Amino acid sequence: MNEKQFASGRRAFLKKSLLTLSAVPLLKLVGLNTPAFAQPAAPTKALDESDPMAKTMGYHHDVTKVDATQFPRVKDPSIAGGNCSSCMLFQGGGLKAEGQTGDWGRCTLFQNGLVNSKGWCNSYAKKVA
Repeated sequence: MNEKQFASGRRAFLKKSLLTLSAVPLLKLVGLNTPAFAQPAAPTKALDESDPMAKTMGYHHDVTKVDATQFPRVKDPSIAGGNCSSCMLFQGGGLKAEGQTGDWGRCTLFQNGLVNSKGWCNSYAKKVA
């Protein structure tokens, strides 16, 4: 292989590599990077307050309705005024729950429903600013 053939082969390789690398972000935009079945379906309904996990954690859609005798953390002055929207477990926000009003989002604890941004549970952990 002479110098000219080597240089032309290298150029072809570099062109193909750049073309391939530039296609990766486009595939992500189009959504072809992973199959649809690999991504879990996002919940669209509000978390049921009678869900066993929600009851255990003391979750309520409205922080003012949490039983302070059963879950005294709700009255803790260090987290006063805390709700799901200011919790580090709350993801997103700006979602709509079917048949509900207000701002909803996902919580890493509750995978089977959306939580209200004005809600609260006993695992509340204030976001670090």
